[in-house]
Amino acid sequence: MKTLLSLVMVWLVPLVLPGTAVAGLIWNNGSVSSIGTNCDFTGNACPGGDTGWTIFDDFDLTDEEVVSGLTYDSYFSAGNTSDYLSTNWSIWDNDPLGVFGSLGPVASGNAVATLSSDSDSTTTFTITGLSSDLTAGTYWIGYENVVSGAAVTYDVLSNGSSLAGFEQESDDQQNQFHEAGNTVFTIEGVAPPATPEPSSFWLAGLIGAACFAKWRLKLSCRADR
Repeated sequence: MKTLLSLVMVWLVPLVLPGTAVAGLIWNNGSVSSIGTNCDFTGNACPGGDTGWTIFDDFDLTDEEVVSGLTYDSYFSAGNTSDYLSTNWSIWDNDPLGVFGSLGPVASGNAVATLSSDSDSTTTFTITGLSSDLTAGTYWIGYENVVSGAAVTYDVLSNGSSLAGFEQESDDQQNQFHEAGNTVFTIEGVAPPATPEPSSFWLAGLIGAACFAKWRLKLSCRADR
């Protein structure tokens, strides 16, 4: 009987428990094509004016995904990586500068990225530990470096082909620009845990009931001896 129960449990567990999800790349907006001229930081004055700017760029999901992390590239035209403090990030399900931008992002926060220097003098910022469940559709990512000292960072352009170019907005929302081209960023995520089919639970119940009945029958036979 113990052997039978063990076999049943080995067979049932995969039916009712989802497998371990592994994070993977779900969007790549292309590789570096050139260094841009748009500020993407806050903390001191941008040479072009204002003291804080966010870059927005769009991406598409064909299936439901749980966003677990993201990367983007910036260029330090003044200062260096030691002047970096953190990143203000956001994800939007509509154009942040569009008619429904006032509805706000579906997810946002501040995180400290891991920085790595690239051979083209740009820097890749990697943010992990996110958990934003997104259905299939078009979204926008927003990112802004928080820096200290006299650091100045600019956006980095890519050879990607996302739909609507990218956008830039000042922190006071008084200045907004629509730009041609695309920026360098990636999105990582995993598919949400699968819900076992109701038929799996019914089958598990039937097998469990059969095992219990067999066990009761065995006890009854022993009692009759």
